[in-house]
Amino acid sequence: RAPFVVATADVLNGVDLESTLQFHQQKKAAATIVCARVENPEGLGICEINDDGRVEKFWEKPQPHQTSSRWANIALWIFEPQLLQLLPCTFNRVEDELFPQIIQNGAPVYAFRHDGYWLDVGTRERYLQAQNDALAGVFQCEKRGVLSCEYSHRGSFSLVENDVQIASNVRLENCVVGRDVKIECGAQIENSVLLEGATIGENAVVRNLVVGPQMRVEKNEVAENVMLYGTKS
Repeated sequence: RAPFVVATADVLNGVDLESTLQFHQQKKAAATIVCARVENPEGLGICEINDDGRVEKFWEKPQPHQTSSRWANIALWIFEPQLLQLLPCTFNRVEDELFPQIIQNGAPVYAFRHDGYWLDVGTRERYLQAQNDALAGVFQCEKRGVLSCEYSHRGSFSLVENDVQIASNVRLENCVVGRDVKIECGAQIENSVLLEGATIGENAVVRNLVVGPQMRVEKNEVAENVMLYGTKS
């Protein structure tokens, strides 16, 4: 049976999977952890790696004094099928249970060093950063809709999907606008994501927002630095 790839849904990366798989097979690894160098290990899974690339110890969210390694797990792994037998039927995090167990038992676990783009998008701030990185081409991905600076006063691009209603005197700066969004006259929107069916009211000011599906920002409302999810508009 063939090795398989596991990735979490809240991390973007530009990892070359073909090269990673080749590395995994050349090392005859039981597991390969894709790692990237970081300055601060707090809040991350950290691999201590020898000169051959083998992981000698795995730390989940260590304090800076606990390890000198700065190679962080970016939540992309290749596993051999036999590792499935070690996983319990209940929910578990491989960082907490599987990795420490198999490394301690001497299984060949290796780290593939990635020096390209990656970003954990698990907060609103980093989610918006990911949108801006995609708009700027820092992160390469397929884009649905039209890149346009038509509504910008600064020449910045926004990504606008189909079936969007945009009234007069609207300003868009570094935004992603989903399907069936309605933006009313005079609204000013910066560095925000408007998901499918959202409505931005007349003369509203929106900055650093994620506006959920069918949600509404009211007329003349100033909304900043939050995520709007909940009852439909």
